[in-house]
Amino acid sequence: MKNLGLLMVFAMVFGVTLMSCDKHEMTVNKYTVYFNSNGGSEVLSQIVKEGEKVIKPDDPIRVNYEFLGWHKNYWSDEWLFHTDVVISDTTLYARWNQTC
Repeated sequence: MKNLGLLMVFAMVFGVTLMSCDKHEMTVNKYTVYFNSNGGSEVLSQIVKEGEKVIKPDDPIRVNYEFLGWHKNYWSDEWLFHTDVVISDTTLYARWNQTC
């Protein structure tokens, strides 16, 4: 009988813990990160949880251009995949250097 009471308490605590985990998961914001390749090959968007890092995609390809990196706007503010985190829907822009 003692074991049954202990088992019931454990089940209740475990159930409350699971419920609180589900609530937390429902409140995490998710944002879309778009990649504007500026004339290069298509790069698929990513869904990223708020506060997490974007997975660096393969570099796009563009004939007669060298890919220089992803930027927060057209010509400055490089996106640093190892430190920058997502806090809203974001568009990253490919920066290119013409090679010929």
